[in-house]
Amino acid sequence: MAREDIHRSALEPLTNISQDQYIRTVMDASWNWRDVKERASYVIDLQITRAKYSQFFYSLFQNLREQQWEWLDFQKKSNEQVDGSKLNLQLHFEKLNPAELCAATEIFRRHCTAQEEGWKTGRRGFMIGKVSNRLKYLHQLVTKVQVRCHYSQQKSSNNNTRILQSPNQDFPILEEVSKLLQKGKEHYGHDLRWNVMQHEHNRQQIHEAYERCCAGTTVKIHLEQDLSKLPSRSIVQDRDRQLLQEIRIQRRLGFFEAALQKLDSMDQHHPRNLFHRVTVFESQGNFEKAAQVYSAETSSPSDSIEHLLLRVVDSYLQCFTRGLWLRALQIAENALKSVACSPINEDSIEAMIYLELYCFKILNAVRKDLRKPISTLTWAAERLFALRIHLQRLGEHYIALDLLELELELAKQPVNFHEVVDSELVKNFVDWRVDATKASCLVGDFLHSLRASQLLEQSTDNLGAEGYATLMLVRALVSHEKMMEPLEKVMEILDRAESQFTLCVCKLGVAEAQLLRIGLRSHDIVNAEEIEAIQETFETLQFFPGLEYVIRFRSIQTTGGLGPEASNASTELFGQLTTLALRSGNIIQSQIYRLRSMRRWTQTPTFIIACEQTFHPDKGFNSEELCIQASWLLSQLYSLSHNFAEAEAYALLHLKYVQAQEDPQAVHNAILNYLRTVVDVSSDLPDLQRIEEFTNIASIWDIMLYQLCQKIEHVNVHDAPSYAGLSIDTCLWFSTAIGSNIDENSLQPLSRPLLSTLVANIKLATHLMAILPIHLRPLYFSKLGMALGMASEYSGNPLLSLFCNNEALPWAKNLDEFNYYLSKLQIGRRLCSMIHWDRPNFQVFQPLARSRLIEAQSFFWENSRRQAFYQSAVTSSMALGRSYLRELQILIEELDWGEGKSAEELEPVHVENRRQLIDLADSGICCVKKGIDGSSKLRDGLHEMPPMQALENQRSFFLGDMEVLHWVHMGLELDRATVNKEYFRFWEAIQEWKAVCLGDAMARSMANERQATRIVESLVEESAQLPVLKEQNILPLQTDAPEQTDHRSVLGGPGETNIQNAFLAQSQVSQSTKGEEVEKELWSMAELAEKHLEPGKSLIFIDWTRYEDTFFLAAYNATSGTLITRVVECDYSAAEQWVAENIGRFKDEQGNQARKRLRQTENLKELYPLFEKLNSFIEKDDLLVLCAAGILRSVPLHAIPFPNIDDPPLIAHNPVVYCASNALMAKCVSRANGKMPDSYRATAIARLGPEDPIEEARMHDTAKLAMQHFSDPTIISGREATRRAFIDTCKNANFVHYHGHASLESSACKDRALSLEPTGSDPGLLDVMDIFGLQIKAATVVLLACASGEEDLTPNDDPLGIISAFMYAGASNIVGTLWPTQTEDARVFSEAFYRYAFGGENGDAGGIRTSYLARAFQQAVLELYELWDGEEPYHWAHFQLRMTF
Repeated sequence: MAREDIHRSALEPLTNISQDQYIRTVMDASWNWRDVKERASYVIDLQITRAKYSQFFYSLFQNLREQQWEWLDFQKKSNEQVDGSKLNLQLHFEKLNPAELCAATEIFRRHCTAQEEGWKTGRRGFMIGKVSNRLKYLHQLVTKVQVRCHYSQQKSSNNNTRILQSPNQDFPILEEVSKLLQKGKEHYGHDLRWNVMQHEHNRQQIHEAYERCCAGTTVKIHLEQDLSKLPSRSIVQDRDRQLLQEIRIQRRLGFFEAALQKLDSMDQHHPRNLFHRVTVFESQGNFEKAAQVYSAETSSPSDSIEHLLLRVVDSYLQCFTRGLWLRALQIAENALKSVACSPINEDSIEAMIYLELYCFKILNAVRKDLRKPISTLTWAAERLFALRIHLQRLGEHYIALDLLELELELAKQPVNFHEVVDSELVKNFVDWRVDATKASCLVGDFLHSLRASQLLEQSTDNLGAEGYATLMLVRALVSHEKMMEPLEKVMEILDRAESQFTLCVCKLGVAEAQLLRIGLRSHDIVNAEEIEAIQETFETLQFFPGLEYVIRFRSIQTTGGLGPEASNASTELFGQLTTLALRSGNIIQSQIYRLRSMRRWTQTPTFIIACEQTFHPDKGFNSEELCIQASWLLSQLYSLSHNFAEAEAYALLHLKYVQAQEDPQAVHNAILNYLRTVVDVSSDLPDLQRIEEFTNIASIWDIMLYQLCQKIEHVNVHDAPSYAGLSIDTCLWFSTAIGSNIDENSLQPLSRPLLSTLVANIKLATHLMAILPIHLRPLYFSKLGMALGMASEYSGNPLLSLFCNNEALPWAKNLDEFNYYLSKLQIGRRLCSMIHWDRPNFQVFQPLARSRLIEAQSFFWENSRRQAFYQSAVTSSMALGRSYLRELQILIEELDWGEGKSAEELEPVHVENRRQLIDLADSGICCVKKGIDGSSKLRDGLHEMPPMQALENQRSFFLGDMEVLHWVHMGLELDRATVNKEYFRFWEAIQEWKAVCLGDAMARSMANERQATRIVESLVEESAQLPVLKEQNILPLQTDAPEQTDHRSVLGGPGETNIQNAFLAQSQVSQSTKGEEVEKELWSMAELAEKHLEPGKSLIFIDWTRYEDTFFLAAYNATSGTLITRVVECDYSAAEQWVAENIGRFKDEQGNQARKRLRQTENLKELYPLFEKLNSFIEKDDLLVLCAAGILRSVPLHAIPFPNIDDPPLIAHNPVVYCASNALMAKCVSRANGKMPDSYRATAIARLGPEDPIEEARMHDTAKLAMQHFSDPTIISGREATRRAFIDTCKNANFVHYHGHASLESSACKDRALSLEPTGSDPGLLDVMDIFGLQIKAATVVLLACASGEEDLTPNDDPLGIISAFMYAGASNIVGTLWPTQTEDARVFSEAFYRYAFGGENGDAGGIRTSYLARAFQQAVLELYELWDGEEPYHWAHFQLRMTF
């Protein structure tokens, strides 16, 4: 610190000089000396910090280059080529020698010492007072998660967490995450409603039942006592039992058909025979047929030991077929108590032994699923051992063999196993393996007794038992990376087993032994005919375990014959295993395999359904293993969809499951996964908050890495880890995690602690890489180079970042194509950014930057089946499109392209420059289109999900880089229109983004309702029934006089164009067909509107959009064909501020909020610029369709004064309809003007609650007045207005009136609900998911509820809320409210609206068919407006008519 103070003192004069220069630069008329001085001091201090850390990173960069040169010298001498797969194997299986371990220990010690010093001096750690609840929680998690992850049970007052009880472990779940997990899910039907946390109750019961069974001391004592009462002679006495003995032998030797034939000749309903039939199918691995055997006996209750055995066996099988773990545990617990309390009966001794055997099988299956330690079932293993010894003394070796098999299963423990994933070796798979020493003891003891019995009896009847016991031993020996016995000895044991199987003509045993032998000599050339013959044997015998062995063996060949060292984790392998498990009826295993086959982003919708179904309390399988797999996958899949909140929730749930497994490596990986999702969530924060959050994440990461270093530092020399155990990848994780959040500015926002963490991590990785043998170092050259590039970016050294990424390129190309093209993407982005900020010096790099980005874009889109590829593909399209946009904006200002001149006035240089600008814009648009199309492919598959979940996930694709891509597209189209005046294409581009997800969902819904799939055709058919308009009424697009150019905007100036010219230009980029379809839709709607409009009046569509902070509007007169575009003299930020100050809404997606009442009509004048430039375009009584953008969706646009600032509101001048997009409106118009029903079904629901019966009675009377215009309506109110009644009465309704409360407590608009009467366990909330499931027919829906029209919006203005749900359910016209409404205002509006719409006051009377809802809505609002004397907009401005007219 003293040294740093000296430097600061020396730099103080320089600081003063720099401050003076800075002040002269930024000074204006309102400058403040103190403020400027503080700003200047911060800037200079920041630059000193950047310079210091840049030097650190440069020294690390030089260190990296020296190691690369060293390797190149080594390669020249050894002529060794880089083989990534081979190097990965060596990295994981070669151990550190003592000298290397000593060097690594010293490096870790130095890192830990430096870390401790940083914590003591305060240079590292949290930014106190600025830590979010999420990171306080994460800090608590990291500091307390150890091997067993014990946590405090007390609720923390400062971290907003609450404790959820987890069996044997208390684990805190962040409150907002818990709420998200309790959000309703729906799958395959409206009645399957559930949430993830419901699964926790079943899970806890399973844990408790298992602990109860394992703690059954009384049962254990009784079982030990009963052992002395077992018979001392063979239990095989009568003829039937001799047959069963033969069946048992045939079952073990694989003569399944012969065994079943003998069972067919016996009493097929006797429980003993049924049990043996089950065991035959179970030995085949056919769980489906085994489970079917007991189904016939379910109606035969009995207390006999044989029937109890059948119930236990059935419950065991249903663990795998239906996931009924809790039921199985309960039956097993009761059965063990029954065995302990029942007297020994020699007639039922076999049943009693097998009863215990299957009870222990249940306990072991649950133990493996919960990953409980062996010690929990030590007593069961001891009991089995004692029973087996006794049985072998009696000569019952085949029964004893069944017990031995379970003994070996009980002795298995979870072992971390290597998998090859996408050619990369990772150690993340847990397999169950028995200790070889333990297996040798158990099998050796069995074989000793068996051989002694054979010598005594001079018999060879038990050769099969001896062969299978020997086979079990071999499997135990070869299942470990290092075999206890030499390969020659293992082969000798295997030969003995095969000879025994040959003597007893056991084809199954011979095939199994041959497959094991082939696996042991996998380095030899494998004879394909041998494998085919073995597979044919297994298929003939229908032996499913053997078929699984064959599939796995074939997959091993694709990993280079790794044998027991690694397993192939390819999707193809697990796809085959899924099919096989389904054939065998092992449903739970098929689910696990299915989840493990989910690695392609194109299957995201199906996978999300499958994964979430795992947590269904009834339809799921209550399997801990499934939950671990599913929660991890969901955290990945939702991250892919930019649904970071859900991703974080499932990552935390995954950590909750993993921490109970007593696997430190799994816990570490789970924390990394959760930390990744926290980084993703933080990336959406504003700059200042984001850098604070990243700084605190860095402090948490410091703790994690410190713990890891301490652990490795104390490793014993005899337990030296592999080179992969140095965790170099882990050291680089943090720089990679935050790398995706780098801004496109020259200088990144940063903090000292964040840079300190980056320096310490990369320095540690660099030093550790130097320990590696020189031939392994290429594995990390590219990774370290990219990490240094990202760190240099944060230190404000873009040139060094370029050097580092460029240095990584050749090494990545040899080892990993993904990192190779990712480096190209990083280089291209950085060069484009430098060109943007310092064009004179870096413009020469423009071709190089684009070539890098084009290469990356092509590669990532061609290989976009993988998740990371898709994300990088979108990023590359965005970066490339933005590069073209930036250059286009500069050239528009620099080039002389004849701005403001007519076509006749253009000179050749103007034409050429215009062509250059248009080509540049088209090139950028082409990049954007590639991104749009790629994203659309994924969204198209989402229809496999339930409607609302599909829509939620579709909307999430417009976040992140897709949001930037949206603005890039708008900018390119705006600038293109500036040059060639083709504004119709710009308007089309606006519609291409708006509400596309809801539009797609409705299109699919309508396709199911109607055979006609094209909206235009349906509109034309309907319009054919109307009077034919004269040809002159539909005019081509007109051109008005040019206006003065506005140089402040990207657009330049407003203008008009001709549709024919627009279509001609669009044909050059293959868009004429689409443009013609849009034109037909608009003109068809104009024809339909003509029915209601006065002569000479028009249908006008008005769209707002924005580019950065600038608003633009496009107004299209669909009757005359005229289009105009204008720059709005109101910035987007100003509109946001107005909404916050006058309405109290701060975000588009904000739900529960502190609202404000819009009291002053005067305040609406501030928004007059939104319509100011439409004065001459809109005539009185034209029908206006308003399509707002972003925060304007919260503004009552119809209440803004028009045509002049002091005039009454727009609604007094024109009828107004709101829509989310013009395409969406076309769908609603098509639906509303479809085939007329024979009769209209109208329903009204009114409920306020028991607290105000008088007002509720008034609401009921209002509903009756509304329904008097319809025949035979349905009216429910008060206590009858339940959720179920609403759903039932609205089915196939054509008119729905709702007057009541809406629940506004949810944090997001999309989670709101209509408040109905509670009944029992039903709280009476009709939420958005319920509404999606309604079946209403082209209905008009009036929602007189608080803020029913507020919806959650994505950056592309895709809505999701109550109104969107009704539109999907079948509504065509919806009346909603923008903010909470008073019941009296709603009643007055309702009575006026129905009077004008259906009461004959609006022209023709007689029903909904001839009503003009837009005019009726206008008159109703104006009545309220006049009632309040034109003031108090809170009471009249919040009503909106959506979608049709």
